[in-house]
Amino acid sequence: MQRPWLLCLTLIPSVLSSVIGPRQYGVIIDAGSSGSRVRIYGWNPADDGGVPDFREIHSMKAKPGISDYADKVSKLADYMDPLISEAKKIIPSDRHGDTPIYLMATAGMRLLLEDHANSVIDALNDVFEDKAKNPFFYETQHTRILSGEEEGVFAWIAANYLRGFFSPNSKVPNAGILELGGASTQIAFIPDGAILADKYPVTVGGRSYSVYVHSYLYYGQNYVVKRIRERLQEADPKAYTLDNPCMLKDDGACEEIDGQQYLYHGTGEPEKCLQMMQRFIYKPHEDFCYPQPCSIGTVYQPTIEAEVPFLALSAFYFPPDRLKVMQEDGTFTPENLRIAALDFCKKNITLAMNETGETGRFLSTECTVALYMSELFTSGYGFANDTQQIRAAGKINGRKIEWPLGAIIYETEKDKCRSSPKYSAVRDASTSQHLASPAQLVLCAIVASTLQLVQRQM
Repeated sequence: MQRPWLLCLTLIPSVLSSVIGPRQYGVIIDAGSSGSRVRIYGWNPADDGGVPDFREIHSMKAKPGISDYADKVSKLADYMDPLISEAKKIIPSDRHGDTPIYLMATAGMRLLLEDHANSVIDALNDVFEDKAKNPFFYETQHTRILSGEEEGVFAWIAANYLRGFFSPNSKVPNAGILELGGASTQIAFIPDGAILADKYPVTVGGRSYSVYVHSYLYYGQNYVVKRIRERLQEADPKAYTLDNPCMLKDDGACEEIDGQQYLYHGTGEPEKCLQMMQRFIYKPHEDFCYPQPCSIGTVYQPTIEAEVPFLALSAFYFPPDRLKVMQEDGTFTPENLRIAALDFCKKNITLAMNETGETGRFLSTECTVALYMSELFTSGYGFANDTQQIRAAGKINGRKIEWPLGAIIYETEKDKCRSSPKYSAVRDASTSQHLASPAQLVLCAIVASTLQLVQRQM
């Protein structure tokens, strides 16, 4: 026999949502190469059935990155404990069981050998599946190493969400994203026409989108520096002190490779630096490009239409800002960036430090990345030198553009049924074998009284 209070419980969420809105939570552990950050999101379902207002309400970082535990996976439980504990403190205890938790690892884990990466993932699954350690809702697929394409799509979702593109009846155009990390760079956008490869289907707010996305592993800023150094070593394999044209004049850097110390001396020759970059940012003869058109090497990329706005994110933001080539809204052209970089990269490190007020630790890297951006955007992605469609952006409406925001939106949309408060109430009510608590009975009485009042007025 159906218990009346069970039916009443199914009505409580809709009644309360009109008063205070049922709060939902999600946890993403952003496992990067240098550390892991737990990000706690909260949101209320949108009244119009659209995309909720997702907010990061707290975060905390732990060091080092999980890839450092590849040979000591037994210590991962202790490593994860403060991150999970932080989420337990922030999220109300009565919401732990229906709050999903995810761990998403990026480039640092992608660079591990497969066996080592699998060992880390297995150990993390053991931690999250232990209810004594993790009270949150968890499934095995919640821990994974993101592909570069996933990371790019999540950044695309985050940027367009903050722009208001997904809002009902929005007039805001979708924007493409260009993202630069330490190990990889990503491009994602909706092209005008069919996508012949690297298509990623996305559903947000009940609408579906076909996004082109590609991630270039080993094309991140750290690996651009590494590629330049490798070219210098190949050119003079017996030398251990090498002139580096991509560094500011008289700057120095050293590194150890297989027990051998290498010293790099900056010569400030940006034109020569660009010539070196053209060895790995190139387009092949069309006979080797299929499907066409191609971006870098034989990688397919649809043509970028001139009217589509693009946001340059992450490490792409800093060189245009440093070189003061951005307009008030962040727009810059590859041509202006290249001209400024050619001038800046010829400077002596001491002069550059005096002019910028910086210590000099990253100035040569910013020189290299500025040259790289101007070459990548034009010779690689196919932007016109004078295009006005690229805008460097760190924030939109005061909020940071970060892929974990896109990830929680994507996962919530993908699993909308489970994350629905109404669904959770029906599920819990239909499976519960316990009597209603006093608080539930009080709420039921309120609902019943409200319904009786409505009926009398009809």
